[in-house]
Amino acid sequence: MAKKAGGKAKCVSCGRKFEADAIIEIDAKKYCPDCARARLKEKEINKKLNNFIYNLCGQDKDAMPFLGRQIKNMTEYNGWKPSGILATLEYIYEELPNPPEYNPMYGIQPMVERYYPIARDRCLQQFQLDKFPDEQIKEIFNVKPIIINVKRSDIIQQREGFMERYKDRIYGKAIDLDEIDDTEELLRLEEMEGDE
Repeated sequence: MAKKAGGKAKCVSCGRKFEADAIIEIDAKKYCPDCARARLKEKEINKKLNNFIYNLCGQDKDAMPFLGRQIKNMTEYNGWKPSGILATLEYIYEELPNPPEYNPMYGIQPMVERYYPIARDRCLQQFQLDKFPDEQIKEIFNVKPIIINVKRSDIIQQREGFMERYKDRIYGKAIDLDEIDDTEELLRLEEMEGDE
């Protein structure tokens, strides 16, 4: 991490121009102080993730490129951050009572995809517990429902009245089955049976 002196320089992350004294150089790229902090944090998380995976796979250096591709796929296609993948792996192998066994044939992607939503919800829950005192959480989760009485609009009432008044015209007149005289039909059926 080196600082350059004199003139202005552009941050490679946000694109804003800063005085050269304020620019921080990381991996031969120039960052503003805010972006540099984020980049350093990202590098630290990536290092923790790589160390965790390296220890998980039994310190097998040959497996690391395959696992690196899996991490890249999860970040690019699923939109997950390395910190989320690390939190998921920590949840699986440090918090679960019976964690699944690591299989070098499949790598970490199937496990992370299976447990990511659970670990994310657990992290959010933990964040809420850390952020709010117990009394506030009880209030949040024990809120009584609000009942809203809505008066039906005049238009709906008019439409329902119209439908009630003209339902015979729209759907046809209701027929009472008791009023149907089916003697003619029975006679015709008897004649057909007699012809056979």
